[in-house]
Amino acid sequence: MTGKRRIQTFEQKSRGKNKGFRYFLLILGAAGLVLLSYGAVHWYLAADGREEAGERPEITAGFRDLFEGEKAVEVEEFSAMRLVVPAADIDLEVKGDVDTYDPDLVGNEPWEFSREDYDRWLEGLDPLLDVGPVYYQFSDLPGTKEGNVVIAGHRAGRWNFFRYLDELAEGDQIYLEVAGYRFTYLVEDVYQVDASDWEMMKSTEEPAITLQTCAPLGVPNPPYRLNARGYLEKVEPLDQVDDENGGS
Repeated sequence: MTGKRRIQTFEQKSRGKNKGFRYFLLILGAAGLVLLSYGAVHWYLAADGREEAGERPEITAGFRDLFEGEKAVEVEEFSAMRLVVPAADIDLEVKGDVDTYDPDLVGNEPWEFSREDYDRWLEGLDPLLDVGPVYYQFSDLPGTKEGNVVIAGHRAGRWNFFRYLDELAEGDQIYLEVAGYRFTYLVEDVYQVDASDWEMMKSTEEPAITLQTCAPLGVPNPPYRLNARGYLEKVEPLDQVDDENGGS
């Protein structure tokens, strides 16, 4: 009898160990399935993110890759410009300060002008700014490779050309029509800087536009400048724009 009890006890312990081992295997298998599911979900989300980036090639490829071959456009010299910004109630002809100074003599960077050259430039700008927005000749002309097109305008009084510039938001459209093309930019940043801060007006590696006005509104000799920066989304021949929209 004692031998039989020992055998039964051994068999019970053995079954108990096997049962515990099976539980361990089940738990291990469940953990493995959880890890596999997590990995699959992570892979799917990453693939979805890569697909989205593919739909917006500027994220990965850069702006220059968007405008190659027939899409590449470069304006060689200043000519009549029309600026249209629906969200800021702007539809105006843009003047050019091409006669306010000679860049061959004084350079093309106003932040490095002598005081005399700087004052001469401002003196030439005043009558232009009184009649509409002004394209600064030290900035870049519109194109699809690189460069920052800078246009300044008054904001207050009877010269309220850029009165509502502060109401622009990310994604708003800026249209610049010149040399038979419409350049469409999307607003990315709107913020103010000190009047002596030229950073937003310097050339850029991506095709961009910067609209600038004074801030705050209604203050004589305002100490700040409000800048709206947009980056190029597309370029279209004006005749195609007119056909698609039934005339501009």
